[in-house]
Amino acid sequence: MGMRGAFVFPVISEGNAIGVLAFNSRDAREPEDRLMQAISVIGTQIGQFLRRKQREEELRRFRTAMDASEDMIWLIDPVRMRVIDINDTACRKLGYGREELLGMAPHDIISIPREELFGIYTRLIQGGQGDTAVRGWYRRKDGSRFPVEAFRRAVQSEGSHVIVAVVRDVTERRAAEEELRRFRLAMDKSADMIVLIDRATMRFVDVNETACRLLGYSKEELLQMGPQNVLPSAGRTSNDPTMRSLRIPNTTRTCS
Repeated sequence: MGMRGAFVFPVISEGNAIGVLAFNSRDAREPEDRLMQAISVIGTQIGQFLRRKQREEELRRFRTAMDASEDMIWLIDPVRMRVIDINDTACRKLGYGREELLGMAPHDIISIPREELFGIYTRLIQGGQGDTAVRGWYRRKDGSRFPVEAFRRAVQSEGSHVIVAVVRDVTERRAAEEELRRFRLAMDKSADMIVLIDRATMRFVDVNETACRLLGYSKEELLQMGPQNVLPSAGRTSNDPTMRSLRIPNTTRTCS
Protein backbone atom coordinates (compact mmCIF):
# COMPACT_ATOMS: atom_id res chain seq x y z
CA MET A 1 0.00 0.00 0.00
CA GLY A 2 1.55 3.39 -1.07
CA MET A 3 1.60 6.80 0.54
CA ARG A 4 -1.82 8.45 0.75
CA GLY A 5 -1.11 11.49 2.94
CA ALA A 6 1.65 14.03 3.46
CA PHE A 7 2.12 16.90 5.83
CA VAL A 8 4.72 19.60 5.10
CA PHE A 9 5.35 22.67 7.23
CA PRO A 10 7.99 25.43 7.09
CA VAL A 11 10.80 25.98 9.57
CA ILE A 12 10.66 29.71 10.40
CA SER A 13 13.40 31.98 11.77
CA GLU A 14 13.04 35.74 12.11
CA GLY A 15 10.00 35.70 9.84
CA ASN A 16 11.76 33.81 7.03
CA ALA A 17 11.45 30.18 5.99
CA ILE A 18 14.85 28.53 6.27
CA GLY A 19 13.68 24.99 5.54
CA VAL A 20 10.77 22.55 5.63
CA LEU A 21 9.84 19.39 7.52
CA ALA A 22 7.75 16.72 5.79
CA PHE A 23 5.78 13.79 7.24
CA ASN A 24 4.25 11.03 5.11
CA SER A 25 1.43 8.69 5.99
CA ARG A 26 -0.35 5.71 4.48
CA ASP A 27 -3.63 7.06 5.85
CA ALA A 28 -5.42 10.13 4.49
CA ARG A 29 -6.37 12.56 7.25
CA GLU A 30 -8.05 15.95 7.30
CA PRO A 31 -5.96 18.78 8.82
CA GLU A 32 -6.89 19.84 12.35
CA ASP A 33 -6.68 23.44 13.56
CA ARG A 34 -5.07 22.54 16.88
CA LEU A 35 -2.49 20.38 15.11
CA MET A 36 -1.74 23.15 12.63
CA GLN A 37 -1.20 25.68 15.42
CA ALA A 38 1.04 23.28 17.32
CA ILE A 39 3.08 22.53 14.21
CA SER A 40 3.47 26.26 13.51
CA VAL A 41 4.89 26.77 16.99
CA ILE A 42 7.19 23.76 16.64
CA GLY A 43 8.42 25.00 13.25
CA THR A 44 9.30 28.40 14.75
CA GLN A 45 11.09 26.84 17.72
CA ILE A 46 13.10 24.55 15.44
CA GLY A 47 14.00 27.57 13.28
CA GLN A 48 15.18 29.54 16.31
CA PHE A 49 17.25 26.58 17.48
CA LEU A 50 18.89 26.12 14.07
CA ARG A 51 19.61 29.84 13.75
CA ARG A 52 21.14 29.90 17.23
CA LYS A 53 23.37 26.92 16.39
CA GLN A 54 24.40 28.64 13.16
CA ARG A 55 25.34 31.81 15.03
CA GLU A 56 27.24 29.82 17.64
CA GLU A 57 29.23 28.17 14.86
CA GLU A 58 29.91 31.52 13.20
CA LEU A 59 31.03 32.92 16.56
CA ARG A 60 33.27 29.91 17.13
CA ARG A 61 34.93 30.39 13.74
CA PHE A 62 35.34 34.11 14.40
CA ARG A 63 36.89 33.42 17.80
CA THR A 64 39.27 30.86 16.30
CA ALA A 65 40.39 33.30 13.59
CA MET A 66 40.67 36.14 16.12
CA ASP A 67 42.84 34.12 18.49
CA ALA A 68 45.02 32.80 15.64
CA SER A 69 45.91 36.34 14.52
CA GLU A 70 49.47 37.55 15.16
CA ASP A 71 48.00 41.02 15.81
CA MET A 72 46.24 42.11 18.97
CA ILE A 73 42.50 42.56 18.42
CA TRP A 74 40.36 44.68 20.76
CA LEU A 75 36.63 45.29 20.98
CA ILE A 76 35.95 48.40 23.07
CA ASP A 77 32.76 49.99 24.38
CA PRO A 78 33.36 53.71 23.64
CA VAL A 79 30.62 54.88 26.04
CA ARG A 80 31.69 52.99 29.15
CA MET A 81 35.33 53.00 28.01
CA ARG A 82 35.69 49.31 28.79
CA VAL A 83 37.30 46.38 27.01
CA ILE A 84 34.51 43.99 25.97
CA ASP A 85 36.59 41.40 24.11
CA ILE A 86 40.23 40.63 23.41
CA ASN A 87 42.15 37.92 21.62
CA ASP A 88 44.78 35.54 22.97
CA THR A 89 47.60 37.44 21.25
CA ALA A 90 46.87 40.57 23.30
CA CYS A 91 46.85 38.57 26.53
CA ARG A 92 50.17 36.95 25.65
CA LYS A 93 51.93 40.15 24.59
CA LEU A 94 50.64 42.23 27.49
CA GLY A 95 51.12 39.57 30.17
CA TYR A 96 47.53 39.73 31.46
CA GLY A 97 44.92 37.00 31.77
CA ARG A 98 41.78 37.40 29.66
CA GLU A 99 39.58 38.11 32.68
CA GLU A 100 42.01 40.77 33.89
CA LEU A 101 41.88 42.62 30.58
CA LEU A 102 38.09 42.44 30.41
CA GLY A 103 37.98 44.29 33.73
CA MET A 104 40.21 47.10 32.49
CA ALA A 105 39.80 50.30 30.48
CA PRO A 106 41.70 50.91 27.23
CA HIS A 107 43.63 53.84 28.73
CA ASP A 108 45.05 51.41 31.32
CA ILE A 109 47.05 49.91 28.45
CA ILE A 110 47.33 52.69 25.87
CA SER A 111 49.59 55.60 26.74
CA ILE A 112 46.82 58.12 26.00
CA PRO A 113 44.69 59.95 28.64
CA ARG A 114 41.06 58.84 28.97
CA GLU A 115 39.60 62.15 27.75
CA GLU A 116 41.79 62.20 24.65
CA LEU A 117 40.97 58.56 23.87
CA PHE A 118 37.23 59.25 24.31
CA GLY A 119 37.55 62.14 21.82
CA ILE A 120 39.28 59.85 19.29
CA TYR A 121 36.51 57.26 19.56
CA THR A 122 33.83 59.95 19.20
CA ARG A 123 35.42 61.24 15.99
CA LEU A 124 35.63 57.70 14.62
CA ILE A 125 31.89 57.20 15.26
CA GLN A 126 30.93 60.56 13.76
CA GLY A 127 33.21 60.15 10.76
CA GLY A 128 32.08 56.63 9.95
CA GLN A 129 35.57 55.70 8.77
CA GLY A 130 38.57 54.00 10.27
CA ASP A 131 41.91 55.44 11.27
CA THR A 132 44.95 55.34 9.11
CA ALA A 133 47.85 53.60 10.83
CA VAL A 134 48.44 55.25 14.22
CA ARG A 135 51.68 54.70 16.10
CA GLY A 136 51.84 54.67 19.88
CA TRP A 137 52.96 52.71 22.92
CA TYR A 138 51.32 49.94 24.96
CA ARG A 139 52.12 49.17 28.60
CA ARG A 140 52.61 45.58 29.75
CA LYS A 141 51.55 44.22 33.12
CA ASP A 142 55.14 44.47 34.36
CA GLY A 143 55.20 48.19 33.51
CA SER A 144 57.44 47.94 30.45
CA ARG A 145 56.35 49.57 27.21
CA PHE A 146 56.59 48.55 23.55
CA PRO A 147 55.80 50.37 20.27
CA VAL A 148 52.63 49.52 18.36
CA GLU A 149 50.81 50.45 15.17
CA ALA A 150 47.01 50.50 15.43
CA PHE A 151 44.12 50.51 12.96
CA ARG A 152 40.78 51.47 14.56
CA ARG A 153 37.22 51.52 13.24
CA ALA A 154 33.78 52.21 14.73
CA VAL A 155 31.27 49.42 13.97
CA GLN A 156 27.54 49.47 14.67
CA SER A 157 26.28 46.62 16.82
CA GLU A 158 22.70 46.27 18.08
CA GLY A 159 21.96 49.98 18.01
CA SER A 160 25.25 51.13 19.52
CA HIS A 161 28.87 51.33 18.44
CA VAL A 162 31.89 49.17 19.15
CA ILE A 163 35.46 50.27 18.49
CA VAL A 164 37.42 47.52 16.75
CA ALA A 165 41.18 47.97 17.03
CA VAL A 166 43.76 45.80 15.28
CA VAL A 167 47.12 46.50 16.87
CA ARG A 168 50.54 45.28 15.73
CA ASP A 169 53.67 45.02 17.84
CA VAL A 170 56.31 46.88 15.81
CA THR A 171 59.24 46.31 18.17
CA GLU A 172 61.21 44.33 15.58
CA ARG A 173 60.39 46.81 12.82
CA ARG A 174 61.53 49.74 14.97
CA ALA A 175 64.77 47.89 15.76
CA ALA A 176 65.35 47.23 12.04
CA GLU A 177 64.64 50.88 11.21
CA GLU A 178 67.09 52.02 13.88
CA GLU A 179 69.75 49.61 12.64
CA LEU A 180 69.20 50.87 9.10
CA ARG A 181 69.43 54.49 10.32
CA ARG A 182 72.76 53.77 12.01
CA PHE A 183 74.04 52.00 8.91
CA ARG A 184 72.97 54.95 6.76
CA LEU A 185 74.75 57.38 9.10
CA ALA A 186 77.95 55.32 9.13
CA MET A 187 77.80 54.90 5.36
CA ASP A 188 77.44 58.63 4.72
CA LYS A 189 80.18 59.56 7.21
CA SER A 190 82.69 57.21 5.58
CA ALA A 191 85.62 58.88 3.81
CA ASP A 192 85.43 56.15 1.15
CA MET A 193 82.91 55.93 -1.67
CA ILE A 194 80.33 53.22 -0.97
CA VAL A 195 77.89 52.07 -3.64
CA LEU A 196 75.40 49.22 -3.84
CA ILE A 197 74.90 47.78 -7.32
CA ASP A 198 72.22 45.54 -8.78
CA ARG A 199 74.33 43.13 -10.78
CA ALA A 200 71.41 42.08 -13.00
CA THR A 201 70.72 45.60 -14.27
CA MET A 202 74.17 47.09 -13.56
CA ARG A 203 72.54 50.10 -11.90
CA PHE A 204 73.35 51.80 -8.62
CA VAL A 205 70.66 51.10 -6.01
CA ASP A 206 72.32 53.19 -3.29
CA VAL A 207 75.31 55.47 -2.89
CA ASN A 208 76.77 57.39 0.04
CA GLU A 209 77.37 61.13 0.30
CA THR A 210 81.09 60.70 -0.30
CA ALA A 211 80.43 59.10 -3.70
CA CYS A 212 78.17 62.00 -4.65
CA ARG A 213 80.76 64.56 -3.56
CA LEU A 214 83.75 62.93 -5.24
CA LEU A 215 81.95 62.11 -8.49
CA GLY A 216 80.13 65.44 -8.68
CA TYR A 217 76.64 63.93 -9.09
CA SER A 218 73.56 64.18 -6.91
CA LYS A 219 72.20 60.99 -5.37
CA GLU A 220 69.17 61.09 -7.68
CA GLU A 221 71.46 61.34 -10.73
CA LEU A 222 73.67 58.44 -9.64
CA LEU A 223 70.64 56.20 -8.98
CA GLN A 224 69.82 56.55 -12.69
CA MET A 225 73.33 55.40 -13.60
CA GLY A 226 75.60 52.39 -13.19
CA PRO A 227 79.33 51.73 -12.70
CA GLN A 228 79.84 51.69 -16.47
CA ASN A 229 78.83 55.37 -16.50
CA VAL A 230 81.52 56.48 -14.06
CA LEU A 231 84.40 54.03 -14.54
CA PRO A 232 87.12 55.02 -17.01
CA SER A 233 86.58 51.71 -18.85
CA ALA A 234 82.95 52.58 -19.69
CA GLY A 235 80.94 50.11 -21.69
CA ARG A 236 82.05 46.94 -19.96
CA THR A 237 79.30 44.45 -19.13
CA SER A 238 78.72 42.36 -16.03
CA ASN A 239 80.36 39.42 -17.86
CA ASP A 240 83.61 41.34 -18.26
CA PRO A 241 86.43 39.76 -16.14
CA THR A 242 87.28 43.15 -14.67
CA MET A 243 83.67 43.70 -13.58
CA ARG A 244 83.49 40.18 -12.13
CA SER A 245 86.61 40.90 -10.10
CA LEU A 246 84.71 43.64 -8.25
CA ARG A 247 82.77 40.84 -6.48
CA ILE A 248 79.59 42.91 -6.37
CA PRO A 249 76.80 41.06 -4.51
CA ASN A 250 73.61 40.39 -6.44
CA THR A 251 71.27 42.65 -4.49
CA THR A 252 68.19 44.79 -4.98
CA ARG A 253 68.09 46.09 -1.41
CA THR A 254 67.76 49.83 -1.04
CA CYS A 255 69.11 51.70 1.94
CA SER A 256 67.29 54.92 2.78
